[in-house]
Amino acid sequence: MTLTAPEQTAPPAPAAAEYRAPRVYVKPEVWDREIALLMRDYPFDEVMATRLLHAAVSYLITAMETPQAVSSSSLLLWTAEQTGQVLRAGVGGSGCGSP
Repeated sequence: MTLTAPEQTAPPAPAAAEYRAPRVYVKPEVWDREIALLMRDYPFDEVMATRLLHAAVSYLITAMETPQAVSSSSLLLWTAEQTGQVLRAGVGGSGCGSP
């Protein structure tokens, strides 16, 4: 009996997606102010604050373009995860609190 290796096939090509830089959607002075506020209010350096704001703006762009794909609860969970906050049901009005 002879064993042969299965024939290798190339993985399917991903759908072409247009990359949009989140900084295009925010004025430079607003971007810089938000980075400064993140560094002031959270223990982030400039690189981490930039990554967080980049992700947040990207999320909002996606949410505006496809509102059926994003629910308010997923936005709340994403925000809490990104800022390191712990969600606590029934505490205060927002449901978010510091750890």
